[in-house]
Amino acid sequence: MPSRVMNIGILGSGYVGTVTGAGLAELGNAVTFVDLDHERVAALNRGESPIFEPGLDELLAKNRGRCHATRDFERGRETFNYFESELKIMSVAKSELVPIIIIKEIFEQKRELERILQKHKVKEPEEIEKGIEEGKLPEHPSYEDFLSALAL
Repeated sequence: MPSRVMNIGILGSGYVGTVTGAGLAELGNAVTFVDLDHERVAALNRGESPIFEPGLDELLAKNRGRCHATRDFERGRETFNYFESELKIMSVAKSELVPIIIIKEIFEQKRELERILQKHKVKEPEEIEKGIEEGKLPEHPSYEDFLSALAL
């Protein structure tokens, strides 16, 4: 259990986002999933995984009180930290208000996040660092990798 609970917004509830959010909730954090898909949002709010991943339903059910899902991008923006889960090209915005991580993968979310960044006068590229994430997923429950990586 962390010494300080963080409010974390996860943009996208696919394989990376759902596993990351469930792992962060297991560590005691409050997690808000933001997704455009009605079915994924409904599943997460029932404490169920919207994806097939062994053990993830149980982990989400166990942490149901710490997890909430919404289609409302602004609601997710109210969290202290953002993590967008569709990892292809990632940008990290450093502002005085809140650290925001952006992945330029989902067009609708990208446009909305750009609008929010402009509102808070965060400019690209000088205020945003970029990186790329690529790789293969292991053939065992990925939340185990997530939690064991944090223990290192």
